[in-house]
Amino acid sequence: MTKAFIAAFVLICFFFSFRAEAQNGEHNMEAPMTLGSTTLNLGAGPGIYYNYFNRFSVGIKTALEFGLWRAGPGVITLGGELGGTNAEIGVNLILAGRLAWHYGWHVRGLDTYGGISLGVRWHFDDSKVYSLDGQNDNKIYPAAGGFVGASYFLNRHFGFNVEAGYDISIIQVGIIFKLR
Repeated sequence: MTKAFIAAFVLICFFFSFRAEAQNGEHNMEAPMTLGSTTLNLGAGPGIYYNYFNRFSVGIKTALEFGLWRAGPGVITLGGELGGTNAEIGVNLILAGRLAWHYGWHVRGLDTYGGISLGVRWHFDDSKVYSLDGQNDNKIYPAAGGFVGASYFLNRHFGFNVEAGYDISIIQVGIIFKLR
């Protein structure tokens, strides 16, 4: 039932967004991420293992990016991300800055990008199993990542996003909003 509801919702979003663009007569090739743009994305997927010894974890992430500089045919963004991973033996909370280069390939609504992140990871261990002294292993670690991704905007302000790499999640699927 839930899958059918989600599929219907996605199809309705596609229908109304394309219909609105056609009625407005807009056919510009403007890339979604331009100088001065601000985007917010939210996503989830399989999390990075960190120190879970190859146990499955779920990763969630939100990222805010600002288009600050032109770089060749694209735009460099600077922003931040907040997210975490959760497995049966612990939780990681990550706060990081991110730097990315975006390019739209002259396809309306398409934004592709690649970048790096650098920040801090708080690890909260719920298990004493892997600790040498039998105590919880709560620690702070540096967090660095790399990612590539693509967003497709259904209209000027809303789209879908997919991102892969070593950055909180291995692969994430989510939604993106263009705030400015």
